[in-house]
Amino acid sequence: MNEIKVSVIIPVYNVEEYIEECLNSVVNQTLKEIEIIIVNDGTQDNSMKKIERFLLDDRIIVINKENRGISSARNCGLKIAKGEYIAFVDSDDFIDEMMLEKLYENSENKDIVISNVIEYNNVTGEKKQREIKNEIKKYNNFWKYSGFEIWNKIYKRSFLMENNIKFIEGIVLEDVPFNFYSLFLTNKVKYVDKAYYYYRIKRENSILNTLNNEK
Repeated sequence: MNEIKVSVIIPVYNVEEYIEECLNSVVNQTLKEIEIIIVNDGTQDNSMKKIERFLLDDRIIVINKENRGISSARNCGLKIAKGEYIAFVDSDDFIDEMMLEKLYENSENKDIVISNVIEYNNVTGEKKQREIKNEIKKYNNFWKYSGFEIWNKIYKRSFLMENNIKFIEGIVLEDVPFNFYSLFLTNKVKYVDKAYYYYRIKRENSILNTLNNEK
């Protein structure tokens, strides 16, 4: 295999309804020099059974571990990743087939490359691109428009390692401190004005919906 340009880390826990769509979108990327790290975080459904048909792809690595949450799963993926850049994809979402190629094309001398997001309504099938104001893009205020999600970005692996940036385990909204540290520690950031990541909303068992219901 050629030099790995992007390592894609996908934690898996009870997503049997969505995992195949997610993996199809990743294995069919136009950028072929990738590795796909699937972290089985002790899933209790048939997710891993549905993954089996993908395992003929020699770019896929599977880590099986006890359930300790999504932060722990992502950290496990980070430990073994070999790519020049790191991408995170949630196993109930999916990505445009050109996402990794387009972000990598814009990564020269950058620690973080960001794209826009399409919010995909799982109930209605509606797809809505996030709106970004021109004045925000003009002044490169990444804090305001990049979002604190990790999955619409790629991160230079050496930058993460040198700064010991990883996920805090045992918390919700774990993306926030990860991105806070990342964006604070570098100004080598580029925004690609195109939406490549499909974020699935209004899924009954999602973390954010669960928090909203409890609140």
